[in-house]
This record gives sequence, structure tokens and C-alpha cells, in this order.
Amino acid sequence: MPDLLPENLLQPLEELSDIVAIKGATNPSLSPKIPIPTTDHIQKIYPTMKEVQGLRKYAKEYERFCEWSALPKDIRDPQTLVAFEKKYKLPKGYTFYFKTREDFREKTLKNFWDNLMDVYPDVVHSVYQRAIAKSDKAAALFLDLMNKHMNLDKPRVSVQPMVLMGVPQEKIDKLFTPQGFAKIEDITPK
Repeated sequence: MPDLLPENLLQPLEELSDIVAIKGATNPSLSPKIPIPTTDHIQKIYPTMKEVQGLRKYAKEYERFCEWSALPKDIRDPQTLVAFEKKYKLPKGYTFYFKTREDFREKTLKNFWDNLMDVYPDVVHSVYQRAIAKSDKAAALFLDLMNKHMNLDKPRVSVQPMVLMGVPQEKIDKLFTPQGFAKIEDITPK
């Protein structure tokens, strides 16, 4: 395979590295390395959201907003973000900052599941009432809900026999026997 770089191109690079080494040796402040800029100066001008979140000027309103966001749109009161901001006397568009907080999704999901668990007994009772009124689908749903919570202590065990054609059963049993229990006759009392 022929060389991709001819010799005459490598020579100027070697001379350049010698020149940089000489200048670095004569003047210690000069370095052949180029400094990489950092973003420290930007962080001094523009604080990060973590620093802004530490202020929590509208802490109570934020908690209410997390609860409000977890509700379905049909039952929210007030219905829109603008109406929410007006009701709680927030600056226009401030709910956007609520959504950017780190714990917003976590709190909203927690409130969502809390709300869902509050209405769960009513839903199950409604399905039960429909099942009694001879609704086959409701009865199947109710039985499915009940079966999931019955026999909680009893573990489900499904063992299927393993059969390989042409392989003796003793060899298959050896595959599933731990090494310490290979010879049970030696450890049983007589």
C-alpha cells in the first residue's frame, strides 16, 4: 500500500514543532497548548435553574400548580393556564417556570396517583353495580380485578417437564442438580 503522505509534507511539520519547542524553552509563559475556554463567565451572568429554584418565591402556588396539573383537563378549576395565573395572582407566563423545575414531574405524578387512588374505590363499586345488573363485560372486569388480589400468599409455580428426544432422563436431571447435591446417598443418615 503506497504512503498516503509524501515525505515532503512531514518535514515542514517537524520544523514547526521544533520552532514551538524552542520558543517554549526560551519563554516559559508561551505554551504549545491552546487553552480551552470554559463557561464559568456565562454562569456568573446567567444563574442556572437550580439557583433560581432555591428562591421559591411562589412555593404555595407551585404546590397548587402541581396538584392542578395532575388533574384531568375536564375537572380542572380553573380550566386554562392563564386563568390559573390570574386566580393565584402570578405574573403572566410564570407557570412556564413552574414546569421547568426539577421536581415538577415527580410531584405531578405523585399527585396524579394520589387522585387516582382516591377514586379507585368508587370505580370498583360502579363496576360491581353494573356486574350485578347483568352486564357481562362489567362482571368479567370485576372478576379480573378480584382474581389479581386473591391468594396473595400462595406463589404461582409453573413447572414444565423438560424432555429431549434421544437423551436419557438421568443426564437431563444432572443438568439441573447442583454440584453439592450430586450424591445424596452420602449425606443422608442411615
